[in-house]
Amino acid sequence: MLPVPVSWSKRTTQSTFAFIPNRRDPIRRNNATISLAIVAVLSLVLNVRHWLDARHNPLEAPGSELVPESISNTLIRDSHVSHASHLIIVAGHGVWKGCDPQWRGDHEQWSLGPEAKDRGASVRLYFSHIVRGAELAVNDPHAILIFSGGQTLPDSSITEAQSYHRLAHESNVFQTSHSYFERAHTEDYALDSFQNLLFSIARFHEIVGAYPDRVTVIGFAMKEERRFRRLHRAALRWPENKFDYIGLDLPGDSSNAQDGEVLCPKDTRKNGYLPFAQDPYGCHSQLAEKRRRRNPFLRHHPYFSSSPQLVALFEWCPERGEIFPGPLPWSH
Repeated sequence: MLPVPVSWSKRTTQSTFAFIPNRRDPIRRNNATISLAIVAVLSLVLNVRHWLDARHNPLEAPGSELVPESISNTLIRDSHVSHASHLIIVAGHGVWKGCDPQWRGDHEQWSLGPEAKDRGASVRLYFSHIVRGAELAVNDPHAILIFSGGQTLPDSSITEAQSYHRLAHESNVFQTSHSYFERAHTEDYALDSFQNLLFSIARFHEIVGAYPDRVTVIGFAMKEERRFRRLHRAALRWPENKFDYIGLDLPGDSSNAQDGEVLCPKDTRKNGYLPFAQDPYGCHSQLAEKRRRRNPFLRHHPYFSSSPQLVALFEWCPERGEIFPGPLPWSH
């Protein structure tokens, strides 16, 4: 009789044990399930933490890929601004082109647009707005003062905001021994009063890394309770109890100016309240044309990338003046 082939024995052994269940399989499956659950929980915790951090850091927020690393690497926030929560806005109305601040009250030292010339306001008022803003900022260590106003005049090489900022420091309104006041900044793209408010909030976000808790606007008394408080603030859905307006006018002018802005319908092209009442976001016909006219150097703002949470608001342009319904950083 021939011996049984060795290969047959190996095949038999393999086929026999192939059908014997492995008692370790349930344990392995349980361990795998537990491992996946742990990974899922850790992933959830890390994502929640990332989301919470992103709310206070525009460079880590949703849409932060709009800020290139070559730019974000240049942004180092000073400790003086890291805890700021109060935004103070001084809206520009002209460009100071002088060299000696003692002549700041001379109209010849200013470049003025047609609206300012028609209003006949004294340029001394512009400086009073600067002084009041400086007083508030100096006395509030949590405040950031922003001068707002774009390069609106074709005969000027700088923005309204930059000229206000320069005049403030040349006049030493901050009463500091340093050459500059570290909590005073400029917003250089606003073309009207609505953008003064909206863009200054976005600029605060650039500087601090978070949105302000409170806003104070300084300007003409004729806009108090009118354009800024009733229209612009409402259009942004900014909380009324966290908004203040300080109106400064020449003695005897404020009441007439306030009444005139609301009630005088004779020339609405020179009237700020009625056009914004009909077009709260300033994106149609008359107000849109005014923005084009006040942008002779074709500049555009950077806030699409630095404040991506506001992109939908920037682009909101309803036909019938509906208020923006989407989420906003300050609406929570």
